[in-house]
Amino acid sequence: AMAEDKTTPSAGQKLHDAKCMSCHKTDVYSRADHRVKSLQALSHQVENCMKGPADANWSPAETQSVVEYLNTKFYKF
Repeated sequence: AMAEDKTTPSAGQKLHDAKCMSCHKTDVYSRADHRVKSLQALSHQVENCMKGPADANWSPAETQSVVEYLNTKFYKF
């Protein structure tokens, strides 16, 4: 089997589940009053969480994969 590409939404889900789910569940993405209104805002939010509570040392490609996972599954910008 080929090694999984780190930039795919499925790779992003693994990274996300390992780091983000310790603080919150996925319902924060689907609540009606979420503050994220654009792909740029989503990317910014992921980066803020990485630097803060998630303490995630992700590469730019890994970060992008998390953003794509969240966008594909929840936000659909």
